[in-house]
Amino acid sequence: MSKRIIQYTAFAFSLALFGAGCITITTPPATTPAPTPAAAVPVAEAPVPAETATPTPALPTPPAPVCPQTPQVYYFNKLAFSSAELASIDANVVQSLIAYYDSLSGQEIVSIVIRRTDSGISVESVIDQADSTEPVFNAFIHPRTGGTYPLWVPDVPLDYHG
Repeated sequence: MSKRIIQYTAFAFSLALFGAGCITITTPPATTPAPTPAAAVPVAEAPVPAETATPTPALPTPPAPVCPQTPQVYYFNKLAFSSAELASIDANVVQSLIAYYDSLSGQEIVSIVIRRTDSGISVESVIDQADSTEPVFNAFIHPRTGGTYPLWVPDVPLDYHG
């Protein structure tokens, strides 16, 4: 299997998460029986006393939405990373990236894909924005220094006022 196919497959899984969003599980309302034809209805029915009438059941409360845990973090060839590298990536890159986007109003990271490069790691993320129907894609190369990964800080120009 080629590297390109694997990359697109993993990316498709990330997009599948984006499209899922929160899922509210609902049950269909109780169906009422079909009306009985007039010929089959008896001519006289005995009155039902008020005490024995069955109360109308209350409508069930709607269930809470079921959301996938976000962000989902994927590693290409995770076994190639040592446990120290994985801990460093999680603490210094993944958590820092999540904290940054959590600080921005209406943005949530849906998935992060990490793979090793010659000089560090490639980090690709899919971000959901509340005011848009399209996802935002973010990618960058994060360097490795001495076998660990330094703290990630956003690369925002000083004159940016967005």
